[in-house]
Amino acid sequence: MARKDTTSFLNTDNLKEPPPIFLETVLAADRPSRAEMVSIVGKYFDGIEQGNGDIVPFDKDCVRIENGIQTCPGSASSPLGALSCGAQLSTKIFTYIQSVSPRRFPIVDEERGLVFVSTFFDHDATLRSYTLADGRTVQQTRTAPWTWEIAELFKIQDGKIMRIEALVNTAPYGMKSGW
Repeated sequence: MARKDTTSFLNTDNLKEPPPIFLETVLAADRPSRAEMVSIVGKYFDGIEQGNGDIVPFDKDCVRIENGIQTCPGSASSPLGALSCGAQLSTKIFTYIQSVSPRRFPIVDEERGLVFVSTFFDHDATLRSYTLADGRTVQQTRTAPWTWEIAELFKIQDGKIMRIEALVNTAPYGMKSGW
């Protein structure tokens, strides 16, 4: 559960009802297999680790919501501007994320095209600066290691990621799943 005291951004008003797209069923003839859906979502995490949005099958209109706030495309006031989900990953802005693991896929709903993932993003805080794809240097401001415990729900349609809803909670560095 995301809590205001453990994360810098949270809008619980946007977390009260599931988005209608999550309730829609996918026509039986258009449903990818469980293995295909897990592979599609796995490429998302590979894209984060590699700083490469081109390897992720995003729909051109993909939306990502994090703790009730839309982060891709973001707002003009965000550091990533109105970039698409794939373009955000390709900026290499997430270079400070050393690993996304373990990647657990406990729920795959083929009928609705949904994949639920539980994972952890580890940041050991040894990377003090890094270079973005456009050549700019980013200084990492956090000096202590931390981990984000993340629960994400993905909507897959036509073999592409249409929507991502994430709950992010700061956890002790190196925390692992209890299950």
